[in-house]
Amino acid sequence: MWLGGCVSACLANQGELDTGRRDVLLAHVPELRRHGARFGYPQACPEGFDSFRRLLSMAELIVHDLARGAWDEQRRR
Repeated sequence: MWLGGCVSACLANQGELDTGRRDVLLAHVPELRRHGARFGYPQACPEGFDSFRRLLSMAELIVHDLARGAWDEQRRR
């Protein structure tokens, strides 16, 4: 799954992401958040849903950190 790969790469590289993974997260995490909210809490596989929710939360934190870094960079100019 691309989401897990992006989060894993970010953790392995001390918070640094290559351009491709950064672009994937910035483009798709908001979309996943919208779709994830529609799922609710599936009774058939609560462990899978919890894992997805935690992974999405980590991706959201990374996206927030990327956005903050871009904002800080822009303010320095």
